[in-house]
Amino acid sequence: MKEFENKEVIIAKQTTTYGELLTMCLDKPPQGGFSGKEIRQRGRVAKAIDDVEDGTIKFEDADYTKALECVKAMMWSIRDDKLSIFEDDFIAAENEKQE
Repeated sequence: MKEFENKEVIIAKQTTTYGELLTMCLDKPPQGGFSGKEIRQRGRVAKAIDDVEDGTIKFEDADYTKALECVKAMMWSIRDDKLSIFEDDFIAAENEKQE
């Protein structure tokens, strides 16, 4: 189980959360489009985002791996340092010890 803080950030003068940024990553189609398997995998990640508890998103390991793949593949349409911080924070969660 991986946990990730659903921080609130201001990007391009708009308030958003890490969960919303992660949802943008999930919605970016992979090359060739979404297969049924891909839709189901990303759907499990989206459910974890929707089920945020006490400001924390909790992922099963396989769902975190899928989310990490989506975050690493994301190409943003704006340049904002907070987007690279979001990516760094998400990647760092992979190495954090979870209880």
